[in-house]
Amino acid sequence: MALQITESNFEAEVINSPIPVLIDFWATWCGPCKVQMSYMPAVKEALEGKDVVFIYFADNSPEDVRQTIVKRYGIYGENTYHYNLPDEQHRSLKELLNVNSFPTYLLFDRDGKLVNRTPPQPQQKDLLLNEIQKYLNK
Repeated sequence: MALQITESNFEAEVINSPIPVLIDFWATWCGPCKVQMSYMPAVKEALEGKDVVFIYFADNSPEDVRQTIVKRYGIYGENTYHYNLPDEQHRSLKELLNVNSFPTYLLFDRDGKLVNRTPPQPQQKDLLLNEIQKYLNK
């Protein structure tokens, strides 16, 4: 069954996750978001079989456009979850996590602690992998 993230279960599913979580806040109209997405398949491939979750929160984007972008950049697979949140939910999560721009990446450790508010972007693959790896080993 797919993981369903809502405002009411965000703490239970992300903060209390027993494995590291990388969150990406993005939008279909965001050029830099799409550039970074093009690098994610290589990051995900390098982490294949590792205990890490990737969560993508799209900013109330047209569903067909969102799905096309996800397919174009190959952002799917095991431990990968996509949400096209309605305005109110997206706004609540952005406020909760102090997200002010796109793309925004957030890294949570195994204890649910927000350990990096500005992790390296996917374009910096080796730096991002090293950052995630720190929390896989703890």
